[in-house]
Amino acid sequence: MRAQLAGFAAGILALHLLPSLPPPFTVFVAGLPLAAVLAIGRRWVGLALVLGFGWGVLVAGVRLAERLPAGADVVRDVSGKVVSLPERAADRVRFVLAPDRTPGNAGLPSRIRVDWYRPGGAASPPGDEIGAGERWRFTLRLRPPNAPFNQYGYDAERQFLLAGIGASGVVQKSAAERLTPAAPGSLLAYRADLGDWLERTLPARTSALARALLLGDRSGFDDDDWARYTATGTGHLVAISGLHIGLVAGFGLALCRLLLLALPGVTRRWPALVLATWGGVLLAAAYGVLSGLLLPSRRALVMLLAAALVLGTQRAVRPWQAWWLAFAGVLALDPSAALGAGFWLSFGAVAWLIYGFAAGRGPRQWFAGLAFAQLLLSFGLAPLGIWFFGRISLVGPLVNLLAVPLVGLLALPLMFMALLLHLAGLPADGLLQIASWPLQAFEALLAFAAAPEWAVLPGHAGLPAVLMATAGLLWLFAPRPVPGRGLAVVWLLPLLMPRQDAPDTGDFAATVFDVGQGLAVAVRTPEHLLLYDTGPGDGHGRDWLAAAVAPALRAYGAPPLDLVLVSHGDLDHRGGLETALAFRPATIIGSEPHYAERCTAGRRWVWDGVEFRILHPGPHLPYLGNDSSCVLQVSGRHGRLLLPGDLGLAGEAALLARHDDGDLGAEILVAGHHGSRGSTSPAWLDAVRPALTIISQGRYNRFGFPHHEVLERLAGAGSAVLDTGACGGITLRYDGTQWTARGARTARRWWRAPPPAACRWPVVPGG
Repeated sequence: MRAQLAGFAAGILALHLLPSLPPPFTVFVAGLPLAAVLAIGRRWVGLALVLGFGWGVLVAGVRLAERLPAGADVVRDVSGKVVSLPERAADRVRFVLAPDRTPGNAGLPSRIRVDWYRPGGAASPPGDEIGAGERWRFTLRLRPPNAPFNQYGYDAERQFLLAGIGASGVVQKSAAERLTPAAPGSLLAYRADLGDWLERTLPARTSALARALLLGDRSGFDDDDWARYTATGTGHLVAISGLHIGLVAGFGLALCRLLLLALPGVTRRWPALVLATWGGVLLAAAYGVLSGLLLPSRRALVMLLAAALVLGTQRAVRPWQAWWLAFAGVLALDPSAALGAGFWLSFGAVAWLIYGFAAGRGPRQWFAGLAFAQLLLSFGLAPLGIWFFGRISLVGPLVNLLAVPLVGLLALPLMFMALLLHLAGLPADGLLQIASWPLQAFEALLAFAAAPEWAVLPGHAGLPAVLMATAGLLWLFAPRPVPGRGLAVVWLLPLLMPRQDAPDTGDFAATVFDVGQGLAVAVRTPEHLLLYDTGPGDGHGRDWLAAAVAPALRAYGAPPLDLVLVSHGDLDHRGGLETALAFRPATIIGSEPHYAERCTAGRRWVWDGVEFRILHPGPHLPYLGNDSSCVLQVSGRHGRLLLPGDLGLAGEAALLARHDDGDLGAEILVAGHHGSRGSTSPAWLDAVRPALTIISQGRYNRFGFPHHEVLERLAGAGSAVLDTGACGGITLRYDGTQWTARGARTARRWWRAPPPAACRWPVVPGG
C-alpha cells in the first residue's frame, strides 16, 4: 500500500513542475486507456501515478477557472458575505468576501480579497463597523489575483491559489452598504467576539499573539514581529499547525481517559484508548474550525485523522505507512497544498522524527528526548529553510527548546481551558491573564535571542544542493553502524557556499525589481552591491522591499549593503528605506537636504573596474522634487546603465545642457518617472540612444503608465521596451557576447498568468 500511496502523491507532485496545465479533456482521453492497461496488468503503482496526475489536473483546472481572466479590470456592484476576520490597518481594512450566488454576481469567483481604503480627509480608518459574517454591497474595482513578482521574492499568485481567492477588489469611493448583520450564533461572529474578548482582556502585544494561537488571526503582527520570529526560528509556534493541533488532541485524549474512568460500562464494549483517541480528534477538529480551518490546520487534521484511523483498526501499522497515508490524503483533498512551504516543513518534521526515533533509537529521558528532537528538526529542516526562505536561524534550536514548552505546554493549554470556561459562560478573564504570563516570557525570550546580528545565517541553494544536504543529514543521523558519519558534514557545505553568478571584473549585473508603482534597482559588481531607490512604502516599515527586494539582496550576499542611493523624496522611491537599514548599508546618499551625504553631480567612484558617476543634480541647485532626482550612470567594460529616477523634462534639459554629446550615452536606460509623458523627451533619447529601455511601473496602475506617447518616442528611437508590471523583476547582465535582459515571469508555472508581452531581450525565437 505504501508504494501505491507514494505513486499517487508523485502523480500530483508532477503536476507542479509544469509551466501550464494540459487540457483536462486531453488528460482524460489519454489517461483512461493508459489506466485501463495498467489495471489489467496489475501495475498498481503506475495506475496510482496516472490517477494522481489526472486528479491534480482536474482540481487545478477548477481552481484556475474560478479566477477572473488575465487582464480583466472592471468596476462592478457586488453583494456578498464577509467570510474572514477583518484585518485593520491605519489606512485600510482588508477582508475576504464571498459573493452571493445571484444573477447580478454572475461570473465572479467564490472568494474575493477586498481592500477598503480610507477616504481622503477621513479621521478614522474605513469600515470600522464592518464585521465577520455580515452581508454587504460594495462597488468594487476587480482585478485578477496579482502582485509584484520577482525571481527570489514573494509569489502572491501562488498564495492566492492556496487561499482559494480568485480576484482582488478595491472599494470605490467608499461606496458600501450593509445588507444584513451577522447571523446570531454564527461561527464567524463568534470568532470575532472571541477576538474582541482577547483584546479587552490582554495587553495589545500579547493579545495579538493570543489571537494567532486561538483564532489563526495573525493580522496583529507587524514586520518587527515577523523579523523576530524569523531570526529565532519560532514562526511555526505562532501559526496554528501540527504542533498546536497535536497538543489539543493530546489534551482531549487525556481528558477523555479521565472521563472514561467513570464509565466502565462503555470501555467494556470499546477499547478505552480508541475512544479517547477519537475524543481528542473531535476536540482538535473543533479547535481547527474555531481557528478558521486554515491550510495548516486542515493539513494537521488530515494527518491526525490518518493516525486515528490506523489506531482504530487495532492493527500493527508502521509509522511510515501512516505518514504516507496522511501525505497522500492531504494531496488528494487539496493538490495545490504542495505549493506551500508549510506542507513540506510539516511533513518533513514528522518524517525526521520517525527517522530519528525509529526502532527505539534516541534518548530515553524526556528532556534529553526533547533536546534530541529539536536538534533533529533544526538540522533536518535547514535545507528546506534555505530553499524556501533564503536563511536559517542559528539560535533556533536553543530558543525552541525553551519556547516550545512555554507556548505549547503552558500557554496553549491554559488559554484553551480559559476558552472552554468562556464558552460555558463562566468567569475566565483571570485564567486568560495567567495564560498570558508564559506568552510574555516568550516575547521577552525572542527579543533577547533575536538581537545579535549573527542570529540568522543567509544562504541560497538550488535543488541539487538541497538534495545533497538532505542526503548528508540522513547519513549524519543514521544508526550507529553506518561508517564515516563525520564526513556527512561536508555534504552540507553547498548550502552555505556563496552564489557563483557574480559578474566578472569590469562587468556589472543589475536587477530592476517589480515593486508595483515605484522603483528599486540593485547593481552588483564582483565584490560590491548598490541599491538605487527602495521602492514604495509609508517610510515606517510598511513597504514592498521586505517581500520583493530583500530575498534577492540576501541571495546576492547582503547584508551588508555597500551603498543605498535614494534618488529623491517621493515615497514610491524612498518608502522602503527603513527596511533597507536592516541590511546595514555602509553609506546612504540622497538628494534631499537632510541627508548627511548629498547626491551631487561630479561624485565618482570605481568598484571592481566598474565606474559609477553621479550626473545630477548640480551642487548649487535647490531641492526641486522630481527634477532633483539623483541621476546615476554605471559604466562597465561592455556597456552603460543610466538611472534617472523621476527626472522630468526640465531636469533632462538641464542635464543635456551641461554634458557633451555622447557623455550621456547608455545601452540600457531605466525610463524616468515610470514612463510618464513628462519625462523621456525626444532630445533625451537622442543623447542617450538606449538599445533597451526598462519601465518600472505597477500593473493596472491608476496613472495609465507607461504613456502611449512615451512608447511611441521609444519606438521612434529604435529602443526595445520591457516593463516590470508585465514582466516582473527584470535581470540584466552581460553573458560574454551581448547584454541580455529577462523578466521573472518568463519562468512559467501553471498557477501564474503568462506575461502579456515579450519579456526577454534580445528576443529569443519561440520565447
